[in-house]
This record gives sequence, structure tokens and C-alpha cells, in this order.
Amino acid sequence: MENFFKLSSQIKISLNDYYELRNLHDGVYYPLKNLVNKSNFDSIAANNRTAAGEIFPLPIFLDVDIKGAEKLSAKKNCKILLKENVVGEIEVNDIYKINKRKVCKKLFNTNDLNHPGVYNFLNKKEFFIGGKVLLNNTRNTKKKDFYFKPSYVKEIFSKNGWKSIVGFQTRNIPHRAHEHLLRTALEFVDGLFIQPLVGNKKKGDFTNEIIFKCYNLLINNFLPKNKIELSSLLTSMWYAGPREALFHSIIRRNYGCTHFIVGRDHAGIGNYYGKYDAHKLLAKYENEIGITIMKLSGPFYCSICDGIATEESCPHYENNKDKITEISGTDIRKKLNSKIYISKKIIRPEIVNALKSSSNIFI
Repeated sequence: MENFFKLSSQIKISLNDYYELRNLHDGVYYPLKNLVNKSNFDSIAANNRTAAGEIFPLPIFLDVDIKGAEKLSAKKNCKILLKENVVGEIEVNDIYKINKRKVCKKLFNTNDLNHPGVYNFLNKKEFFIGGKVLLNNTRNTKKKDFYFKPSYVKEIFSKNGWKSIVGFQTRNIPHRAHEHLLRTALEFVDGLFIQPLVGNKKKGDFTNEIIFKCYNLLINNFLPKNKIELSSLLTSMWYAGPREALFHSIIRRNYGCTHFIVGRDHAGIGNYYGKYDAHKLLAKYENEIGITIMKLSGPFYCSICDGIATEESCPHYENNKDKITEISGTDIRKKLNSKIYISKKIIRPEIVNALKSSSNIFI
């Protein structure tokens, strides 16, 4: 097998590694500019802040195995290869190890291997690299990734004449609960920036292609498309709940959004986080991060109201649970897999038809 650490100055990276390096390079993760060293890693995990005190809740790093660490030396440039092509280099300033299980408890509030974020993190290689990222070019990736730099997106907002823009994070196809959130937000701002995540997700999630296909269908037929921009976020899911909600908020601020939607169990998975824990954490940091958080309740379908509502607007939520249908991407995925009928009150028939006509909708 070819030695990708040959000459002690080259390291092979994955496409998702490249996404993270690119985000650092393009300003998506500002104020974070570099792969974190150990002091920044420890500070972020403990306090949601860098060692310099800047708010940033998730550590961005590059992991290598022991052979890679032995070949690299601190304060030395390391070329980075993607599919055999040199795409840039890293000015390495730190190579370090951490107690992964201890860190997991801080980042995810659990060490449970059934949590996909914990599982992925514990399976990272043994050593982490900190340093400055220098990429050869920042041309757009494949068209299917729908990626634009923050600077370019800000130009679009300016050309549109938008003064207030709300960002929306998703990893799912759009359903009626999403529509409720989007329409509610559009009552208060000039424009809507829908930005699905296209990096690593868990097995069984929707593919990037089907997510964009369904959002384009929704925007072109059922929403005011002159008030909407669609792009992608080139990063992976951590499933870190409240921390990841803060992470996503900072990213949308960097893209020029003035507002960001945070609903029920943002970036959560299973029952690891409280329904509105993200609202509570963001209330703590909102005055510092430079973006207004739209803390919206999770929509559901009420058969008595005969429409989409939330616990803030539906009088039947507490005492008529049998009349309430929660709407979630997880439930929709299960029904699609089992070929169970999904009511048009939960998801548009046009979206369902688009899914049925596509050959590959799940990762």
C-alpha cells in the first residue's frame, strides 16, 4: 500500500476533512481561523470559548494515526492531498492527544456509543493536528454540493436589497412543520437563507441530492422564491444538540444572516437532549454572537384545529394528545422505508412523489 505520509510532509485527507479546512479558509467558522491546538481544544470543550475568550462551541481539528504523527513535526508545513492531488498545506503548530471519553461527556453530554456523534468522535485517530490552513484554490466543489462562500452569499443578499435575513439549518427533506417555521420567519425578515448540511450524516439520513431536489420543488411552487436563497453547508453533523445550535448560529452570522431559526431539539438525536435545551443555551450567548435567534416552538398537526400549530398556539396540546401528530424527519424516514402512507397534512404529496420517483433517497 502506498505510504501517504512519505517525505514526512504529506498527509492524505478525506472529502469531509477538506470541507472543514475549506470552511476555516473561507471564513465560515470565524472567529476560528485555524485547526485548533490543544489549549484551544480544551477551552472550547470546557467553556464554548477559545483560549482567547471568543465564543466557539465545537473544536475543528484534523486527526492522524501514530505513523502520521511520527512523520510530522511541530512548526513545519505539511502538504495535504485529496484523491492524490495536493490541495494546500497546513502550517503545523501542535500535535497532541486527548482523553476522548472525557471530552465526549463535555461535547455531547454523554459517552453512550449509541449516540452517533460519540461513536464518530471515539473512532477518530489517536493524534490531532493544530495549525494554519493554506489552500491552493477555493473554486466551488462539484455542482451537486451547491456551495457558495460567505463573501459571495453576502453579495447576493446585498444585490437583493435584503437588510434582514433569517438562516435555516436542515439535514432533512421539507415537511409541513418546516414550512410552518419558514413561513413564520418570513413574516419578520426580508429574505430567507435555506442551507442544508451536505457533509457526513448518519446512515439512514436523506441523501444530499434528494434534499435539494425537494427544497427546489417547495421553493419553486409553494414559497415566494424571490425572497429565498438556497445553498449548502459543507460540514458534518455532530448531533451535539445545544452546542451545535450555537455552532450553526455563528456560521449563519458569518454568512450575513441577521436572524437564525432554532426550533425543537435542534441538532439533537434520540432523547439525549431536552426539547428546548438549545433555546436555553442560546439565550445565554445571544447578546455576544451578533445574530438574533428566533426561538420557535416545534410545530405539529392538530386534528381538532385541522392544521399545523405549536404548543404556544394550540389549546389542545396538553389535554388531547390523541389528536396531536408530531412531525419529524425520523418518523417520515421510517414510514417511507416501510411504504406507509403519509398524510398530505404532514408532508406535501408533491414531495412524496418526488421521493418515490427517485432511486436513491437514503444514505
